Amino acid sequence: MIVPPPILDLRGKLSVNGIYPRRDLDDVKYIVIHHSGVDVDSSSEEIARYHIGLGWATIGYSYVCRWDGAIEWALDLETQGNNVARRNPECLGICCPGNYTDKPGRVPQVAAKDTLVSWLLAGPLPGRQVVGHREIALPGYGTACPGMLI
Repeated sequence: MIVPPPILDLRGKLSVNGIYPRRDLDDVKYIVIHHSGVDVDSSSEEIARYHIGLGWATIGYSYVCRWDGAIEWALDLETQGNNVARRNPECLGICCPGNYTDKPGRVPQVAAKDTLVSWLLAGPLPGRQVVGHREIALPGYGTACPGMLI
């Protein structure tokens, strides 16, 4: 059994303004890597408040990997967040706060993201495809996300 990386469990502790639908883990086909597009080390709570302002239920990502390598767990794996327009049931989102359009990610943050992805693939989500947001965005929803993180 693979031991999970150190994770700060924030599920049920973030600001909310609604409830996302539930899904079966078999529905998840992709682990999707994102950047926030803003060069700030945003916390899961800050992202949740921003997403609520967009009319979402709460944070759209399941995990957030901070600049210092801390991993925050924001949503149950069975919770369908908002992270890839019109593809959310099949996507589990990991956000790395910052803008990596023209620069690589911070070393501790990228290492945390890679460790988290390895654990997810070895444990609860084997065989899933790991992609950047831009790789699976549908026409009309194009993005440069996650920049140079993938």
